[in-house]
Amino acid sequence: MKFWMWLMLLSIILLAALWQQGLESVTANRMVMIACFYALFFIAPLLSNAPRFLTVGCIFQSVLIMLLFWQDLADPISTSISFSILLFLLVFAYALAHLPSHHVIFVGSCALLAAIMPPLFAGDVWPIVATLLLAVIVLPATMTYYSAKHALQFSTIRYDTLLSEYKSLKRGHTVSETLARQQERTRIAEQMHDSVGHQLTALIFQLEVFRMRLEGQDQATVGSLKKMAQESLNETRRAVQHLDKEEAHGIEAIQHLIRQLEAENVLKVAFSVGEGVLSAPLSPEQSVGVYRAIQEAMTNALKHGKQSSVSIQLQLLGGSSFFFRVENEASSKDIHKGFGLSAMEERFRLLGGYIHTRHEHKHFILEGSFPLTKERD
Repeated sequence: MKFWMWLMLLSIILLAALWQQGLESVTANRMVMIACFYALFFIAPLLSNAPRFLTVGCIFQSVLIMLLFWQDLADPISTSISFSILLFLLVFAYALAHLPSHHVIFVGSCALLAAIMPPLFAGDVWPIVATLLLAVIVLPATMTYYSAKHALQFSTIRYDTLLSEYKSLKRGHTVSETLARQQERTRIAEQMHDSVGHQLTALIFQLEVFRMRLEGQDQATVGSLKKMAQESLNETRRAVQHLDKEEAHGIEAIQHLIRQLEAENVLKVAFSVGEGVLSAPLSPEQSVGVYRAIQEAMTNALKHGKQSSVSIQLQLLGGSSFFFRVENEASSKDIHKGFGLSAMEERFRLLGGYIHTRHEHKHFILEGSFPLTKERD
C-alpha cells in the first residue's frame, strides 16, 4: 500500500475518533500526542533501510495510541475502543509490510500489550477478551501473508535466474554459430590459398619458362596464357581475402555482446580499443579465446560484482602481442578458480599466452595475452 493511502486511512481514523469524542476532549496534551504520532509516521519511510529504528518508531506509536485514548479505553462502552484498535492494526500492518518477521512479532506484542493495558487497569474483562480474540484472528492472517510473500520472492528469484540463463544460452548459441561459420570460411580460404594459389603460382612460373624458349607468335600466345593465369591467381587471392576478411570477428562478437547486455540493462560497459586492435590478424582459435574469456569475465561480474559496470580494454603490445583486461568492482577478495577459469587458462596456454586473475583495490581484474599470428603470404 502506498504511503499516501496509509496517511489517508490514519487521518480518517483519528478525525472520526476526535469527532466522536467532541471538540471539548481535544486538549493540548492530546494535540501534542497526535502531532508526535504523525511525525513518527512521516519519519517512518526514511527508516525503511533501518529495521531497528523503524521498530522502535512503531512501538512509540503504539504507546502514543494508548496514551491518546487512555481514559476512553477505560470506559467499556466508549467507541474509542474501536478507533484505538484500528490504529493499533494500522501500525501493525505498516510494520508487517516493511519489517522482517522477528521485528513484526516484537511490534505486534508491544501493540497488543498497549491495547489491553487500559481496560486491564480499569478491571473490564470484555475489551481485553475482544482484543485477544482479534489478535488470534490476525495471527494466522499474518502467517499466511509471510508465507505468500516468501513464495513470491522465491518465484521471482527463480524466474530471474532462469531468464538470465536463457539469455546467456541464447547469446552463447548465436556467437557459437557465428564463430563456427567464421572457422569454416577461414578453413576454405586456407585450402584455396595453399592448393589453388600455389598451383596457379607454379603454372605461371612454368609458363614464363616456356615462353622464354619460344619466339614470335608462339611466345605471344604463351604470354597471353600467362596473363590469364596471373588474373586467375589475383581473383583467387581476392576470394581468399574476402573469405578471410572477418578474421577479427571475435572482437566484433564482443561488441555485439556488449550491445546486447546494455540493451537489456544488465551491464554498463566501458569498452576501449587500442590502436591497430581491430585490424589485428587473429586466428579463429585466438578470436574464440578472447571472446570466451571476456564472456566469462562479464558472467562473473553479473554473478559476483558489487555494481553492474565493467571496464574492458583491448591493446596491442609492441605490435606482436594481443592483450586484454576486464575489471569490475567486487567486495570479496577470495578468487575461486572454477571450471570456467581453468578452461580459459588451458586455452590460452595452447595459444602460447597466459591468463590470470587478481583482486586489487576492491576490484576484480582478469588479464590475458598471447602472441599474434603472422599474416600469411
